[in-house]
Amino acid sequence: APFEGAVLLTLFSISTTLEERALGRARRAIEALMELRPETALRKARDGTVSEIPAADLRVDDVVVLQLAGKLALGREEQRIESMTEELLQSGLSKIIFDITGVSYINSAGIGMLAMTAGRLKDRGGKLVLIASANGRTTQLLRLTQMHLIVPLCESMSEALAAFQDVAG
Repeated sequence: APFEGAVLLTLFSISTTLEERALGRARRAIEALMELRPETALRKARDGTVSEIPAADLRVDDVVVLQLAGKLALGREEQRIESMTEELLQSGLSKIIFDITGVSYINSAGIGMLAMTAGRLKDRGGKLVLIASANGRTTQLLRLTQMHLIVPLCESMSEALAAFQDVAG
């Protein structure tokens, strides 16, 4: 019986240590995500003037532009984009433009994330629009996979903004 008690005590100690370690990692991950949240945003008025405002002052009918660069693949970047999108949705913002002109690589996980984001926005009455260079490799892959049929693929900001005319709000 003393041996079994010692084993149980050891297992309990190990489980407590692993739980504390997991909680610490989760806490650090949340803190890192909070640091990524921008303090300010740019708002373009109807007359064309652009002003910097606190991010908290964004209105439900505003179009949010996220500029993405680098690789759009499975990993931290994908998780960061999903977290930012979820935060925007929870804030009532459902008109989002992903400017992917700076994206040099996209794989199936990145394409899947775009499709999922578009679906979540559509379910909430919103829309996702992409800005991409006309002949870039990313654009070619999006066309090859028929993503342009799910998510509007635009070459300019004015074209992307015009794509929201059919969205209420």
